[in-house]
Amino acid sequence: MKFVPIKDIAVLRSGFTVRGKVEPIPLDEVTKDNVRLVQMKDLDEYNRFHLDEVYAVDLDNVKPSHYLKPGDVLFRSRGVTNTAVHIGDIPFGLVAASPLVVLRVEPGRADPAYVTWYLNYPGQRQISRLSAGTSVPGVNVADLGDVQVPLPPLATQRAIADLADLGQQEQALMAQLADKRQTYLHALLSQCAQGQTKLGALA
Repeated sequence: MKFVPIKDIAVLRSGFTVRGKVEPIPLDEVTKDNVRLVQMKDLDEYNRFHLDEVYAVDLDNVKPSHYLKPGDVLFRSRGVTNTAVHIGDIPFGLVAASPLVVLRVEPGRADPAYVTWYLNYPGQRQISRLSAGTSVPGVNVADLGDVQVPLPPLATQRAIADLADLGQQEQALMAQLADKRQTYLHALLSQCAQGQTKLGALA
C-alpha cells in the first residue's frame, strides 16, 4: 500500500488568530451575515462538531480564504488531545480559530472523512511522537503535513469512513445510555437515603 504525506493530498493552514477575548454577539442580534467562530470548545470527545454551540462574533481582517468549506477537516493542534473533526454542511459563514488547523483535502486524491479517521486512530502513533517532549503538548502545521497516510482506492476510503462513523455513533449512544443509567441509579439511591424507598426493593 502506498503511503503519502498529508501535505501531498491537502492544503494545511493555521486557524484565524483572534486578538483579545472572544465576545459573542447576543442571540437576538445575530444575523446570517455574522461570522461564526469555531473554537476548540465546539469539538467534543467523540470528535464531533456542535454547530449550534458556535458563537457569532465580530471579527476584523477576515479574508475569504479564512472561511471554512464543506469537507474541511479541523485538527486540534494544542493540548493533550490531538485529533481531527470532519466538517459537513455549512449553513453560514464559519471561521476556525487558532490553535485549530484547517486541512482542505484535494478532491479526487483522498476522502476527507477517511483522512479524519486515519488521523484519529492509526495515525495517532505518528502524532503522539510529534508532540512528545514539548513543554506545551501540541503539533505544528509543518509536522502535521509530514504525517504519512495510506491511500487505498477512493471507494475503499469511503467505506472505511462510513463504518468508522457508524462505530462512533454507537459509542456516543452507549455513553449517553450509561449516563442515563447512572442518573437513574443515583436518583433511586437518593430516595433510599431519605427513607422514601427501601434499599431491598432495588435488589
